[in-house]
Amino acid sequence: MSTKQKLDELIGLEGARRFVSASIANPDVSHAVLFYGAVGSGKRTLARILAELYMCTSPTEDGACGQCPACLSFARGNALDILWVIPKKPSNIIKVNAIRRDPPYKEEDPLSIEEFIPSLPIRAKRKVVIMVDTDRMNDSASNAFLKTLEEPPDHVKFILTTTSIGAVSATILSRCVAVKCELPEGVQAQSLIPEATEEWQAVTRGSIGLMKELQQGTPAVRILEFKDRISGTPPLEALKLAEEFKSICDDMQAYRQESMRMATAEALALFAEFMTPEDRLRGWGVPLAEAQRRIIANCHEGIVIDALFTQLLAR
Repeated sequence: MSTKQKLDELIGLEGARRFVSASIANPDVSHAVLFYGAVGSGKRTLARILAELYMCTSPTEDGACGQCPACLSFARGNALDILWVIPKKPSNIIKVNAIRRDPPYKEEDPLSIEEFIPSLPIRAKRKVVIMVDTDRMNDSASNAFLKTLEEPPDHVKFILTTTSIGAVSATILSRCVAVKCELPEGVQAQSLIPEATEEWQAVTRGSIGLMKELQQGTPAVRILEFKDRISGTPPLEALKLAEEFKSICDDMQAYRQESMRMATAEALALFAEFMTPEDRLRGWGVPLAEAQRRIIANCHEGIVIDALFTQLLAR
């Protein structure tokens, strides 16, 4: 299938689809693209479509041809000219060795970005690095990646994704074209998840991924219920609320089978996704993003959560 055919199959995502479609005629508009949006908004799907377009050696007016060696190896999942950088369990953090590997080398360590990008592509027109959940880089990785992002080789493209754009380093953001992944209209969402109520569509802003979380009764349900009842709580109750949120993070850790640090960061990301316009007017977004950054940077989860709810209830 061509790029345009794949884009036509997507639901919603009008702005992001326009960007990828425009990239057919002008693929060199930027060396780095960041797709951002809620859980389940289609970021990774768009990243794959754009990556194939960048790699295709025989593009047509409809984008990637789907038939050249680069497209065929991409479809089979064995392309040599693409590098996926994904947070690794149990920490679910992107660490500096994903960006550069310092000796002594371990045989089981995957190829780093700095090792991947210098050589010319083998089959494809360009090499592509896809980084999933860019906000999960720790400080060392973020600083190392920034240096790579500043002056990449001409044959390399970077495609990044995040559900929490506020947690991405501002200097990294400044070097990317940021593309918002809009969510589908309510009618479209309900056709995919029949149980989706108007309330679900409102609080998730149409995110299919978030509605699936609610449908399946994951800890996201507790986070939504918790967020809905804390408005107007006296500041003296901040530490009590913090303890309750920590118990939700315990549930998240058990459900996801990941480290407490990443379970807490994920719970905070969901809390932020469920914010209403009124919550944003109260200024909750900045302290939530900062708390998530601090936890990913290895600050103590309990101390960060205590400070966060003290801040939120003071606003």
